[in-house]
Amino acid sequence: MDSNDTKLEQKSSKMVHATPSAVEAFPSSISTLSLNPPKPKTFTDLPDELLDNIALFASPPDLASLALVERRLRKPAQRHAVWRARGFKRLMELAEVLLTRRRLARVIFHVHLHSGDDYESIPHITYQPNSDLAFRAINVIFEELPNLQSLTLGPVILSVSTQKQLMATIGELKRLKSAHIGVRGCYIKTEALALALPAFHSSESLTVAVEVDPTLPLPHLPQCSISTCTLTIFGINGPKLSTLLDSLATGCRSILVGLRDRGEHPLMSTAEVEDVCRPFIVKTRNFYWTHIVRGNAQPHHPNLPSNIAWLLFVFLAGTSPSAGGMRNSSSTHCFTSTGSKAEKFVSQVRDDVMMFARVGFGRCSVKAGRKAIWGEKNVAALNAIAERDGLAIKWC
Repeated sequence: MDSNDTKLEQKSSKMVHATPSAVEAFPSSISTLSLNPPKPKTFTDLPDELLDNIALFASPPDLASLALVERRLRKPAQRHAVWRARGFKRLMELAEVLLTRRRLARVIFHVHLHSGDDYESIPHITYQPNSDLAFRAINVIFEELPNLQSLTLGPVILSVSTQKQLMATIGELKRLKSAHIGVRGCYIKTEALALALPAFHSSESLTVAVEVDPTLPLPHLPQCSISTCTLTIFGINGPKLSTLLDSLATGCRSILVGLRDRGEHPLMSTAEVEDVCRPFIVKTRNFYWTHIVRGNAQPHHPNLPSNIAWLLFVFLAGTSPSAGGMRNSSSTHCFTSTGSKAEKFVSQVRDDVMMFARVGFGRCSVKAGRKAIWGEKNVAALNAIAERDGLAIKWC
């Protein structure tokens, strides 16, 4: 017998001697297991996973209060806390805290930041010099939050160079899941927005107001992966809208696009808007587009596949002073759905579109198609909403 055989025999002998003790210990360990674990008697007996689920139903302030009396809720409270700062002074205070307390910065996941500008009080939305100071502080805040998951930022009344600097900082965030940038009336330039898009390679939602210069080509827009996309776009034509949607909306489950033309001459007709949106309409659960133009809207009837339910509102040019900045404009709203998530759009009709009728935006016509896809329950709900506001839906 050679040396290798001797070594194998010695190892086998050791295994034989070790096995009985291990087998004897195994049944005793099984006897300690229970198929019927005791039910929790108090709040503190709940498992961590269940506490995390409970935390989702509490508001951040309430959750923070609970964390003061229950230590195990501190981490869920940190995960769901929303840090808010409005105005230059508060923004600077938050930036100073983050610069001096790096451990705290690592556990901040949600922020809601506001420059303090009241854009509604500004007659013409243009660059405001004081805004740059506030957004320099915001830029520092974003740089110090490596684990940021959601942000709300608005309104963005900035010079183009400051917009680019701020959007580039957002583009470097690695864990961003949700963002709400700007508001209608305060738009991000497309060349600045392009710098933020690398952060949205795998995100849940993006809401952004974009301004497109029709005289300039679009910058390179990286491909994004976003579940829900809401775009408010000022001044765009068909080819550029298609390019923008290819970057932001490919793979979306729900899309909302609001278009507003420049001046007296529309860049797109309502039919052209639908043609550009159609490839995305057929791929998403819900698609909602609006088109606001000066003067009266052109007559339109949706030309969509038979498996797409649709609802079309056309508000003619308003004459009521309550229409505000939209006076002498008309608005077309088109909701489309595969039917699986139609309830979402029923509530949106109630909360959004009917608002135009209440403020005296102008005469309104409503028509809809594909009752079978909407479903009886949703058809009844839509009819009830229309009747409440003195309207009647024409079903096609």
